[in-house]
Amino acid sequence: MKFFSAFGLKNEQELFRFWLNCNDFCVAGFSSGAIDALEYTLNSKNRVDRLILISPIFFENIDRDELNKRVKIFKKRYKKFMSVYYKKIDIGSRLDIAKYKTNATLLELENALFYNWSIEKLEKISKRGTVVEVILSQDDKISDSKYALYFFKDITTTYLIKDVNHLLKRI
Repeated sequence: MKFFSAFGLKNEQELFRFWLNCNDFCVAGFSSGAIDALEYTLNSKNRVDRLILISPIFFENIDRDELNKRVKIFKKRYKKFMSVYYKKIDIGSRLDIAKYKTNATLLELENALFYNWSIEKLEKISKRGTVVEVILSQDDKISDSKYALYFFKDITTTYLIKDVNHLLKRI
């Protein structure tokens, strides 16, 4: 399995063992890593049977000015920005995520904030025979899961999980 980590995290795939029960022909990504997983699958010449997008970062419904404000805050107050981010992804579960934290870059943030999800890309992947699964948290404090559900539900197998945070941990 090939796994893509989220913005500001590394090696967190062990948190998603339940969802990642798959073989070598599986690609998965968590949060902003879901973008990387999708793009990898889209452009790969390798066989991919299953693409799993876990809590995909989704800002399609947020005003560009608001997203630009987040970039400015990241530039001016990096430590505060990351502290708030880490609290939001794990709100309510009290999981110790310290061992997964890593330095985040401005480019990674901008790629996550301004990514344009495409139904056409998902259709192209599906037409190759790849099963696309999306797992969303109903109580996500990072992305608008209801809007993401509306976007993904007709082209993927989509799960909306209640009472879990962005990390899909019970709150």
